[in-house]
Amino acid sequence: MRIVALVVLVFALIVSLQVAGATAAEDVIKSKYSQHSVIRIDSDADFTQANGVVRGNGTAGDPYVISGWSIDASGKGAGIYVGNVTSYFVIENCRVGNASQVSLNYYSYGGAIIIHNATHAVIRNVTVENSYIGVYVHEAPGTMIYNVTASGNGNTGIYVYYSNFTAINASTAMHSSNGILVDGSNNVTVEFSNVSYNSAVGLWLSASRGAVVRGNTFIDDGTSGTFKGAIYLRESRYATIAENAMVHGSLVIDGGYYDFTTHTVVNNTVNGKDLVYISNDDLNNATLSGDFGEIILANVQNVRIEGVNISDATVGIEIAQTRFTQGNIVLRDVSVYNMSLYGLYLVEAPGITVENSTFVKCDEGMHASISGRLTVNGSVFADNTEGAYLDSSDYVNVTSSLFLNSKLAGIHLAEASDRARIENCTFKGNDMGIYVNSDYSVIRGNLFLNNREYGVYLEDYTYGNLIYGNSFYYNHDSGDSYRFYTVQAYDDGNNMWNTTSEGNYWHDWANNNDTNDMNGDGIVDWPYRILGGSNPHDYRPVKKAVHEVPPLPPLNVRAVAGRGYVNVTWDAPRGNGTYAIVGYVVYRNGVKIAEVIASQTWYNDTSVVAGQTYVYSVAAVNPVGEGDRSEGVEATPSGEVPEVSSPVLILAAVALIALLVRRKI
Repeated sequence: MRIVALVVLVFALIVSLQVAGATAAEDVIKSKYSQHSVIRIDSDADFTQANGVVRGNGTAGDPYVISGWSIDASGKGAGIYVGNVTSYFVIENCRVGNASQVSLNYYSYGGAIIIHNATHAVIRNVTVENSYIGVYVHEAPGTMIYNVTASGNGNTGIYVYYSNFTAINASTAMHSSNGILVDGSNNVTVEFSNVSYNSAVGLWLSASRGAVVRGNTFIDDGTSGTFKGAIYLRESRYATIAENAMVHGSLVIDGGYYDFTTHTVVNNTVNGKDLVYISNDDLNNATLSGDFGEIILANVQNVRIEGVNISDATVGIEIAQTRFTQGNIVLRDVSVYNMSLYGLYLVEAPGITVENSTFVKCDEGMHASISGRLTVNGSVFADNTEGAYLDSSDYVNVTSSLFLNSKLAGIHLAEASDRARIENCTFKGNDMGIYVNSDYSVIRGNLFLNNREYGVYLEDYTYGNLIYGNSFYYNHDSGDSYRFYTVQAYDDGNNMWNTTSEGNYWHDWANNNDTNDMNGDGIVDWPYRILGGSNPHDYRPVKKAVHEVPPLPPLNVRAVAGRGYVNVTWDAPRGNGTYAIVGYVVYRNGVKIAEVIASQTWYNDTSVVAGQTYVYSVAAVNPVGEGDRSEGVEATPSGEVPEVSSPVLILAAVALIALLVRRKI
């Protein structure tokens, strides 16, 4: 009992010391500052003691200092506001937070510290937190920001607006939407700072020239569809981006010709690998090969990107403003994985060729803007939000490629992406197979399999698109038999779904009965009605499958555990595939353990260990082959209660017995 009591006493002492230590540390932090109400200075005359100002040590004629204050803005528009002043002043050694955006006026914009219409401001050794904006520099050129910590601010940590020659040095901007935002401000420097774990952009430079971004660290988790870049240059020119380390985020450039081609980008890394930026060069058919953090080519011609692997960033490969003839930039055997924006980003880059490449787990596997005559062959786009998005990019040719499991469309032909040819591809498990908002494209020889909505969707006002020779299986929740409310395609425009000789294979329609081709010409005797306002039809739906497919996964897989066994049961799939099911395969922890006949939709697994958890899945088989497996289900069989042999448990039992004996005495 004394031993038990001693252990409890030591534990309590440790906890109390930890609490006391934490309290002492908090007291030290609090002791650095004195409490003060919000400070608002609207002119030089407001630099007064009542406003928390001390005269002296601000240089240039003995300026002013605001120092040592802890200010809780309590939802007001600013914690410290200094505006419309000409004097030199310093804000230092303060902690300011909890400012809210009360209005769009610059003095109540929600900044913990707001500087407006001033030319000699210095902010140093300051913490700004939990506000709409940490530090807001508005029309205050030449502001110096040193050793500032901006954390937990909803919109932006440090925001520089129309304030040329602002310098941000040795500062931290974390856990905000944007870490640092520079808008309309030229010759701004951001150096030796930590800009990390911000949900939208680390450093956003918008409409700003001559920025110097050097020696910084940018870290983020790169959440798909939210994180827009460690450094994002939008319509900004002549930036120097040097010696920065980016982790799970990378450099993104957006804009026109000079916005891409005028920068100096050297000695940067993404995930510890080189960031390659090449501009305004003919590379004479050189090859870029190996592991890179990111590749950016701006106004470059005659280059091959081959055998390249890029992962875990914002954009994998960005090619812009090529303005040269077709075929001089080729991507072959490229692998891009887990980009929060684009796997491949093309901006005014016509004639690119992509072969045998993979783009997986990106927001968009490929985004092509004003980049016509693009050729994609033998490539895989899987598990992206959208497989390939084509915007104002005409004459695109996509062949023999896979588009799998997109949250939206496998391919999105947006407005003015006319005259595409999409042939001999597979679209499986996407929300939409192909979404079309353009004209005169040919969609031929493709397989559309088990897409959640339609295999092909054509928007209103689309015209002249030709869709034929394709196979449609199980799209829009359709099955082996026809149902009018699960029709597999949608057309709200004026398009054609067959040639004079053939249309498409619609599995639910061709498989509907055995007598729907009475004359044996291979064409189902009744047209297949497609949903949409223009009352479209495939007037030549074919009877024989163009593509043969295995079954869909079995449904409602269940695993019931007992003493020494797990009983696995399932229901037949929604679709058998091209032919009837001949059997099922049972998997345990990813390993095949049994094959059963088609009429048996159960399996009893007796080779199990009590207390161990197993994951079971099932696949159906037809003469084409084995289909996809079902999602796994867990089961833990029971058995005899295991012996207690842990020394810790034995000591605990002894202590409990001792306690009971003591209480009895």
